[in-house]
Amino acid sequence: MQPMQMESSDVAKRAAGLDEQMLERGVAETCQLIATEPDDVVARALGDLSPAIAVRVLQRLSSERRAAVERVAAEGWAEQWRRNESYAEGSIGRLMTPPLAIVSPDITVGKRSTACARSSPDPW
Repeated sequence: MQPMQMESSDVAKRAAGLDEQMLERGVAETCQLIATEPDDVVARALGDLSPAIAVRVLQRLSSERRAAVERVAAEGWAEQWRRNESYAEGSIGRLMTPPLAIVSPDITVGKRSTACARSSPDPW
């Protein structure tokens, strides 16, 4: 599907409604549901679902559509979905998400928390 230019807030709103609908359906129905949705909306909705469900949906897409969705996915998600796919169905490996932060082992929790608080306008 050709990417459609949508504002970030529009993508988030559309994806929020779409992920709820995806949860109510099986994989085959979900693939039909997302067939006409823009790639960025599908990527955002899949990112909001359990990684195991996202992998099952991605496996059913054509290779072209899957590549298009992965291309516009949030940083780290496409790689994580591919990594999760290497784990057996039903295993904990299918549930992994990309790391939110990577911290050096020599940094204390206090230092890291302070740095996060400074870099975020609203850390909570």
